[in-house]
This record gives sequence, C-alpha cells and structure tokens, in this order.
Amino acid sequence: MSFEGYYQLVCTNGHQYNADLYGEEEHTKCPICNSCAKWWNLVNLTNGSFEGDGDNETRIDGYVELVVEKAAKTCKCDKCGNDHIIEQETYLVPTKEGHIV
Repeated sequence: MSFEGYYQLVCTNGHQYNADLYGEEEHTKCPICNSCAKWWNLVNLTNGSFEGDGDNETRIDGYVELVVEKAAKTCKCDKCGNDHIIEQETYLVPTKEGHIV
C-alpha cells in the first residue's frame, strides 16, 4: 500500500503554500516571497479526507484550516476590468497543530 499526501506550509511572512510529499526541495522556500517555512503540517490522503456520511462527516486527513491574518489587496485593471491581486493574503501561524520550524 502506498502513502499519499502533501505538506501544508506557512512561511515567515505568513504566506500559505502546499508542497508535494516527495518533493524535498519544494517546501524549503515560499513560492511567493522566497522566504523559509515557519510552520508545516503533513496532510495524509491515503485513506481519503473524510469519514462518515452527509451531516456527520469528520475530517481524518489532518488538514488544518488556517486563519487569515490579513486579506489580499486587489486593484481593478483599467484595460481588462479584472481584479488583480497586488498583495497576497497572509495567515496566522497555528500554535496547537502542525509543527513550528
């Protein structure tokens, strides 16, 4: 039987990113700002993410729902009318789950 999963990470600047379980080099630097990880958590997808049915589902993969510290900043493009992110959303580093680096 194989093991399936990924790393959940938050860098020292509060950016959230994910890294492949088997990609050793992928999780060392934040893809947004290139800073080091401050927190990580292993999400185990081997047996699925939830157990139970409908209203009684329980999360079993270890995923941690992160709390937004500062919402992303956007601007509306004059050329295309689309909203563009000009400053990434940041998250609080969990203290009760996962691992602080």
